[in-house]
Amino acid sequence: MSILVFILGLCLGSFIFALSERFVRKKALFSARSYCFECEKKLAFYELIPLVSFVFLKGKCNSCKAKIGFLSFFIELLSGFLLLFAFVYTQTLWEFSFLSLYLLSLLLLSLIDIKLKAVPEILLFLAFIFAFCFACNTLYMQELLLFGELKGFVLYALCFAGGIFLLKSLVSCIINFKKQDELLESMGEADVIIISSMGGILGFTLGFYMLFLACVLSLPFFAYLHFKGKEKELAMLPFLSVAFVGILLAEYCGAFSV
Repeated sequence: MSILVFILGLCLGSFIFALSERFVRKKALFSARSYCFECEKKLAFYELIPLVSFVFLKGKCNSCKAKIGFLSFFIELLSGFLLLFAFVYTQTLWEFSFLSLYLLSLLLLSLIDIKLKAVPEILLFLAFIFAFCFACNTLYMQELLLFGELKGFVLYALCFAGGIFLLKSLVSCIINFKKQDELLESMGEADVIIISSMGGILGFTLGFYMLFLACVLSLPFFAYLHFKGKEKELAMLPFLSVAFVGILLAEYCGAFSV
Protein backbone atom coordinates (compact mmCIF):
# COMPACT_ATOMS: atom_id res chain seq x y z
CA MET A 1 0.00 0.00 0.00
CA SER A 2 2.84 2.38 0.82
CA ILE A 3 4.23 1.94 -2.70
CA LEU A 4 0.88 2.84 -4.26
CA VAL A 5 0.64 5.92 -2.04
CA PHE A 6 4.15 6.97 -3.04
CA ILE A 7 3.35 6.54 -6.75
CA LEU A 8 0.17 8.58 -6.29
CA GLY A 9 2.27 11.27 -4.66
CA LEU A 10 4.67 11.29 -7.62
CA CYS A 11 1.76 11.78 -10.04
CA LEU A 12 0.23 14.54 -7.93
CA GLY A 13 3.63 16.20 -7.66
CA SER A 14 3.86 16.33 -11.44
CA PHE A 15 0.42 17.94 -11.52
CA ILE A 16 1.35 20.42 -8.76
CA PHE A 17 4.49 21.54 -10.58
CA ALA A 18 2.66 21.94 -13.90
CA LEU A 19 -0.12 23.88 -12.19
CA SER A 20 2.34 26.24 -10.50
CA GLU A 21 4.13 26.88 -13.79
CA ARG A 22 0.87 27.62 -15.57
CA PHE A 23 -0.15 30.03 -12.84
CA VAL A 24 3.19 31.84 -12.82
CA ARG A 25 3.26 32.06 -16.63
CA LYS A 26 -0.43 33.12 -16.72
CA LYS A 27 -1.47 30.17 -18.85
CA ALA A 28 -4.84 28.39 -18.83
CA LEU A 29 -4.88 26.23 -15.72
CA PHE A 30 -7.15 23.35 -16.72
CA SER A 31 -8.25 23.87 -20.31
CA ALA A 32 -5.41 22.06 -22.11
CA ARG A 33 -3.35 18.91 -21.86
CA SER A 34 0.21 19.07 -20.58
CA TYR A 35 2.53 20.78 -23.03
CA CYS A 36 6.04 22.20 -23.30
CA PHE A 37 6.05 25.83 -22.21
CA GLU A 38 8.71 26.69 -24.79
CA CYS A 39 7.40 25.11 -28.02
CA GLU A 40 3.84 24.53 -26.72
CA LYS A 41 3.75 21.02 -28.19
CA LYS A 42 1.47 18.64 -26.33
CA LEU A 43 3.36 15.97 -24.45
CA ALA A 44 2.97 12.28 -25.19
CA PHE A 45 2.11 9.84 -22.40
CA TYR A 46 5.71 8.62 -22.13
CA GLU A 47 6.81 12.20 -21.47
CA LEU A 48 4.51 12.46 -18.46
CA ILE A 49 5.73 9.55 -16.36
CA PRO A 50 6.94 11.01 -13.04
CA LEU A 51 10.71 10.81 -12.47
CA VAL A 52 11.20 8.31 -15.31
CA SER A 53 10.43 10.79 -18.11
CA PHE A 54 12.91 13.32 -16.73
CA VAL A 55 15.68 10.71 -16.67
CA PHE A 56 14.70 9.16 -20.01
CA LEU A 57 14.57 12.54 -21.77
CA LYS A 58 17.76 13.72 -19.98
CA GLY A 59 16.00 16.78 -18.64
CA LYS A 60 15.06 18.15 -22.07
CA CYS A 61 11.93 18.56 -24.15
CA ASN A 62 11.69 15.76 -26.71
CA SER A 63 10.63 18.22 -29.43
CA CYS A 64 12.49 21.52 -29.01
CA LYS A 65 15.23 20.25 -26.67
CA ALA A 66 14.50 23.06 -24.22
CA LYS A 67 15.97 22.32 -20.80
CA ILE A 68 13.60 21.05 -18.14
CA GLY A 69 14.67 22.28 -14.74
CA PHE A 70 15.61 19.74 -12.07
CA LEU A 71 12.98 21.38 -9.88
CA SER A 72 10.25 19.34 -11.59
CA PHE A 73 12.04 16.10 -10.68
CA PHE A 74 12.54 17.30 -7.10
CA ILE A 75 8.89 18.35 -6.66
CA GLU A 76 7.63 14.99 -7.90
CA LEU A 77 9.92 13.17 -5.49
CA LEU A 78 9.05 15.48 -2.60
CA SER A 79 5.34 15.06 -3.24
CA GLY A 80 5.74 11.29 -3.14
CA PHE A 81 7.41 11.47 0.26
CA LEU A 82 4.81 13.96 1.56
CA LEU A 83 1.95 11.59 0.75
CA LEU A 84 3.89 8.69 2.20
CA PHE A 85 4.39 10.67 5.41
CA ALA A 86 0.68 11.57 5.52
CA PHE A 87 -0.12 7.87 5.13
CA VAL A 88 1.99 6.75 8.09
CA TYR A 89 1.07 9.77 10.25
CA THR A 90 -2.72 9.44 10.01
CA GLN A 91 -5.12 6.81 11.29
CA THR A 92 -8.16 7.13 9.01
CA LEU A 93 -8.87 7.70 5.34
CA TRP A 94 -10.48 11.05 6.23
CA GLU A 95 -7.33 12.27 7.98
CA PHE A 96 -5.05 10.93 5.25
CA SER A 97 -7.07 12.59 2.48
CA PHE A 98 -7.18 16.04 4.02
CA LEU A 99 -3.64 16.04 5.41
CA SER A 100 -2.43 15.05 1.93
CA LEU A 101 -4.45 17.84 0.34
CA TYR A 102 -3.15 20.31 2.90
CA LEU A 103 0.49 19.34 2.38
CA LEU A 104 0.13 19.46 -1.39
CA SER A 105 -1.55 22.87 -1.20
CA LEU A 106 1.37 24.11 0.90
CA LEU A 107 3.73 22.80 -1.76
CA LEU A 108 1.80 24.56 -4.52
CA LEU A 109 1.60 27.82 -2.56
CA SER A 110 5.33 27.67 -1.79
CA LEU A 111 6.23 27.26 -5.47
CA ILE A 112 4.07 30.23 -6.44
CA ASP A 113 5.31 32.35 -3.53
CA ILE A 114 8.96 31.75 -4.40
CA LYS A 115 8.47 33.06 -7.93
CA LEU A 116 5.86 35.79 -7.45
CA LYS A 117 6.21 36.77 -3.77
CA ALA A 118 2.41 36.57 -3.73
CA VAL A 119 -0.20 33.83 -3.75
CA PRO A 120 -3.86 33.61 -4.84
CA GLU A 121 -6.40 33.99 -2.04
CA ILE A 122 -8.52 31.08 -3.26
CA LEU A 123 -5.61 28.68 -2.70
CA LEU A 124 -4.96 30.12 0.76
CA PHE A 125 -8.51 29.51 1.90
CA LEU A 126 -8.61 26.08 0.28
CA ALA A 127 -5.54 25.20 2.31
CA PHE A 128 -7.26 26.51 5.45
CA ILE A 129 -10.34 24.37 4.72
CA PHE A 130 -8.17 21.29 4.19
CA ALA A 131 -6.46 21.95 7.54
CA PHE A 132 -9.82 22.42 9.26
CA CYS A 133 -11.21 19.17 7.83
CA PHE A 134 -8.08 17.27 8.83
CA ALA A 135 -8.15 18.53 12.41
CA CYS A 136 -11.89 18.17 12.98
CA ASN A 137 -14.27 15.23 13.23
CA THR A 138 -18.07 14.89 13.32
CA LEU A 139 -18.28 15.23 17.10
CA TYR A 140 -16.15 18.39 17.03
CA MET A 141 -18.40 19.91 14.35
CA GLN A 142 -21.53 19.14 16.35
CA GLU A 143 -20.13 20.76 19.49
CA LEU A 144 -18.97 23.78 17.52
CA LEU A 145 -22.23 24.34 15.65
CA LEU A 146 -24.70 23.38 18.39
CA PHE A 147 -22.99 24.72 21.47
CA GLY A 148 -20.67 27.34 19.99
CA GLU A 149 -17.81 26.10 22.13
CA LEU A 150 -14.51 27.44 20.85
CA LYS A 151 -11.76 24.91 21.36
CA GLY A 152 -9.30 22.85 19.40
CA PHE A 153 -8.61 23.93 15.83
CA VAL A 154 -10.87 27.00 15.77
CA LEU A 155 -9.53 28.38 19.05
CA TYR A 156 -5.89 27.79 18.09
CA ALA A 157 -6.40 29.20 14.58
CA LEU A 158 -8.06 32.38 15.86
CA CYS A 159 -5.39 32.93 18.50
CA PHE A 160 -2.53 32.46 16.04
CA ALA A 161 -4.24 34.63 13.40
CA GLY A 162 -4.84 37.45 15.88
CA GLY A 163 -1.39 37.19 17.45
CA ILE A 164 0.47 37.11 14.15
CA PHE A 165 -1.62 39.98 12.74
CA LEU A 166 -0.84 42.17 15.74
CA LEU A 167 2.84 41.24 15.62
CA LYS A 168 3.10 42.00 11.90
CA SER A 169 1.29 45.31 12.39
CA LEU A 170 3.65 46.28 15.23
CA VAL A 171 6.76 45.37 13.23
CA SER A 172 5.43 47.26 10.21
CA CYS A 173 4.72 50.31 12.39
CA ILE A 174 8.26 50.29 13.82
CA ILE A 175 9.92 49.80 10.43
CA ASN A 176 7.88 52.54 8.77
CA PHE A 177 7.85 54.96 11.72
CA LYS A 178 9.66 57.67 9.76
CA LYS A 179 7.36 57.32 6.74
CA GLN A 180 4.09 58.32 8.35
CA ASP A 181 3.36 60.78 5.54
CA GLU A 182 3.33 57.99 2.95
CA LEU A 183 0.64 55.46 2.08
CA LEU A 184 2.26 52.13 2.87
CA GLU A 185 1.07 48.64 2.05
CA SER A 186 1.05 46.27 5.01
CA MET A 187 3.13 43.14 4.92
CA GLY A 188 1.54 40.20 3.12
CA GLU A 189 -1.48 38.66 4.82
CA ALA A 190 -0.96 35.20 3.28
CA ASP A 191 1.34 34.27 6.16
CA VAL A 192 -1.44 35.03 8.68
CA ILE A 193 -3.86 32.59 7.06
CA ILE A 194 -1.27 29.84 6.67
CA ILE A 195 0.13 30.26 10.19
CA SER A 196 -3.38 30.18 11.65
CA SER A 197 -4.13 26.91 9.85
CA MET A 198 -0.82 25.40 10.98
CA GLY A 199 -1.36 26.61 14.54
CA GLY A 200 -4.87 25.16 14.46
CA ILE A 201 -3.43 21.73 13.72
CA LEU A 202 -0.40 21.88 16.00
CA GLY A 203 -1.80 23.71 19.01
CA PHE A 204 -0.10 26.43 21.04
CA THR A 205 3.16 24.76 22.06
CA LEU A 206 4.03 23.02 18.81
CA GLY A 207 2.74 26.02 16.87
CA PHE A 208 5.28 28.29 18.55
CA TYR A 209 8.00 25.71 17.95
CA MET A 210 7.03 25.78 14.29
CA LEU A 211 7.24 29.57 14.11
CA PHE A 212 10.63 29.57 15.82
CA LEU A 213 11.96 26.91 13.45
CA ALA A 214 10.67 28.78 10.39
CA CYS A 215 12.42 31.97 11.56
CA VAL A 216 15.68 30.11 12.17
CA LEU A 217 15.53 28.51 8.72
CA SER A 218 14.91 31.87 7.04
CA LEU A 219 17.69 33.80 8.85
CA PRO A 220 20.60 32.65 6.62
CA PHE A 221 18.66 33.70 3.52
CA PHE A 222 17.83 37.11 4.99
CA ALA A 223 21.49 37.52 5.93
CA TYR A 224 22.60 36.58 2.41
CA LEU A 225 20.23 39.11 0.81
CA HIS A 226 21.39 41.77 3.28
CA PHE A 227 25.10 41.32 2.62
CA LYS A 228 24.55 41.11 -1.13
CA GLY A 229 22.55 44.31 -1.03
CA LYS A 230 19.69 42.63 -2.86
CA GLU A 231 15.94 42.93 -2.46
CA LYS A 232 15.11 41.92 1.09
CA GLU A 233 11.63 40.58 0.35
CA LEU A 234 11.69 36.85 1.00
CA ALA A 235 8.98 34.28 0.44
CA MET A 236 8.10 32.91 3.90
CA LEU A 237 5.61 30.21 2.93
CA PRO A 238 8.35 27.70 1.98
CA PHE A 239 10.04 28.13 5.38
CA LEU A 240 6.72 27.84 7.21
CA SER A 241 5.86 24.72 5.23
CA VAL A 242 9.22 23.06 5.92
CA ALA A 243 8.95 23.94 9.62
CA PHE A 244 5.39 22.58 9.79
CA VAL A 245 6.34 19.24 8.25
CA GLY A 246 9.44 19.13 10.44
CA ILE A 247 7.37 19.58 13.61
CA LEU A 248 4.87 16.93 12.50
CA LEU A 249 7.73 14.55 11.79
CA ALA A 250 9.35 15.26 15.16
CA GLU A 251 6.00 14.72 16.89
CA TYR A 252 5.52 11.44 15.06
CA CYS A 253 8.99 10.30 16.15
CA GLY A 254 8.13 11.13 19.76
CA ALA A 255 10.39 14.17 20.13
CA PHE A 256 7.69 16.11 22.02
CA SER A 257 5.80 15.15 25.13
CA VAL A 258 2.94 17.62 25.10
